[in-house]
Amino acid sequence: MALSTNPDISATLFSTTSTANSDLDTATGFNRSDDNTEANVDISSTAHSGYEGIDWNRLPGYLASKQRRRQRTGWVWERGYDIEKDSSGHRFWLCKECHQTKAAITHMYDAASTSQANGHMEYVHRINRGGKMSPRRKKQRTLFDMVGLDARQGKDQAVTNAFITSFDPLRFQRLLIRWVACDNVPFNTLESPYFRELMEYANSAIIESGSLPTHNTMHEWIVRTFNRHKGVVTELLGRSLSRINVSFDVWTSRKFTSVLGLTVHFLDDEGKFRTFLLGLPQIEGRHCGENLAGRVSEIIYEYGFEGRVGYFVTDNAESNDTCLEELATELGFNKQHHRLRCCGHIINLVARSILFGTDADAFEEDCQADKELQDEMRLWRAKGPIGKLHNIVHWVQRSGQRIDKLHKLQSIENTALGLEDRSTYDVITDNATRWNSSEAMMERGYQLRNPLDSLVQAEVTEWDHVESQWADHPDWLERGKIAVRELWEEYPKLPVEQDTIPEQPTAARKTTDLGDFMASVRKLSTQRAPSAPPTRDEYAERLSTSDPGDCLVDNPIQYWLLRRRQYPRLSRMAIDLFSVPAMSSKPERIFSLAGQMVTPPRKRLQADVVVTARCISSWEKSGAIEISK
Repeated sequence: MALSTNPDISATLFSTTSTANSDLDTATGFNRSDDNTEANVDISSTAHSGYEGIDWNRLPGYLASKQRRRQRTGWVWERGYDIEKDSSGHRFWLCKECHQTKAAITHMYDAASTSQANGHMEYVHRINRGGKMSPRRKKQRTLFDMVGLDARQGKDQAVTNAFITSFDPLRFQRLLIRWVACDNVPFNTLESPYFRELMEYANSAIIESGSLPTHNTMHEWIVRTFNRHKGVVTELLGRSLSRINVSFDVWTSRKFTSVLGLTVHFLDDEGKFRTFLLGLPQIEGRHCGENLAGRVSEIIYEYGFEGRVGYFVTDNAESNDTCLEELATELGFNKQHHRLRCCGHIINLVARSILFGTDADAFEEDCQADKELQDEMRLWRAKGPIGKLHNIVHWVQRSGQRIDKLHKLQSIENTALGLEDRSTYDVITDNATRWNSSEAMMERGYQLRNPLDSLVQAEVTEWDHVESQWADHPDWLERGKIAVRELWEEYPKLPVEQDTIPEQPTAARKTTDLGDFMASVRKLSTQRAPSAPPTRDEYAERLSTSDPGDCLVDNPIQYWLLRRRQYPRLSRMAIDLFSVPAMSSKPERIFSLAGQMVTPPRKRLQADVVVTARCISSWEKSGAIEISK
């Protein structure tokens, strides 16, 4: 078996089959040279201290390692030769026992790390730092044993070789890293003899190739994986369609170390919402706003999105207010607009206020709300559904525009349902002189129930709904409108992206008549319009128009992505706003996972591996990277 050197694996294995002349197979890179008389000269007698028993004839191109100021001192070097390739300085550890006994498989490992050599001595020769280990239990039957393959038979040999060479150590390493990081597996699990026996049973090449690391090697692999993918994440942030929104929180671990968890939330260049961890820096000193701002700023500049910072979602701590004031000055944004409070914390405060009576008026206001609900129910019972329909029908009849919209919605429904009769109808009004007029109104209302429902909902604009819900606080409404207008004033000055987002194919699903109708309205309302001239006020224009399909929108981000040409700047503002998380709960979930990594049995873990493991796990689960590739 022969495996080539790979920079991503800390050990390089050269495996050869012994022959009568003890020559190594040419597949390993140690070429036979029957015609070269120099190769047949026995130079093994010229042994130097530490190289007793070495057969240099079997190692063409390899030399004794040069003397260095710092000598190798690990116990494993007593069991191996220190050699290097072609005076290049690239050093290897060659197993003495395998070499001297001319074993069927000879092991040579990169000397940069001795973890693979340690594993080889323990699991092949049953020797560790303390000397001979207890005898290994009876060797498990391998797949080759179970199917009765005999390597001495030509066909069986070919099958065996195909199976062995199909094992990719690099891919196995990356899959192992992904499992350890994403499932929070303790590193010492990899050193369990039961786990290693399980891996050997699955494929003996895993053990023979030294692909199972020690806990120290796994530490190195995870840090290396983080560094390898950090640039990918930075590029993903740089290509985002929205601004990069940030949520952060502070946590104190069991080791009484304070860390700041910072996550980002944005729309990537394919229109997909992404959220993942960017850092868990340690907080030294007090948790003051200035100190927090310094750590947040470092991460922002480290990943290069200081010019694309969006909104910050944090809890109500006063230190967060100070932190955002510092960041606003440094990065040049409006703190009043960009500092958002975690909705979850607000709801928690409201619930506690009601439950524990911290607000003296909470109970009375709750009772008043119940009374208003009861009054509304009494009015509903008095009018009933017929009274409701009466109001809608007369409301439609009072406007020619509403009548036109009603006919248009009927045409859409007829097309969606594939009806042969494409006729459209007016509503029928009831009157007091004809007893059966109410029956006719109800029959027509039932016939037009879908178009009427869409028409009514389309007429309720966003501000109308807000004003009706907050009519008792007109000052809030006025301040809200001013704040939105001020926010909009930032966007006409920004450059506009002309790229369009390809529509995502939708999975096949079972449809209903109502579902087909709603889908048709969505399709009609999401048709792309030509690019808008930059001089017009897109915000004012959007407020003055209504779209019958708006009431059916269930994905506002996709809605505005499809309107990037019609409203290039307003859509950018909408995408930025809709990519902001409602809560800062993501960092708290990260803290829970990080807490599992620093439990008492794992208290020796260093901070860098906790940070890198949690980052690559978050990146992998969010789809930002693929560790296995």
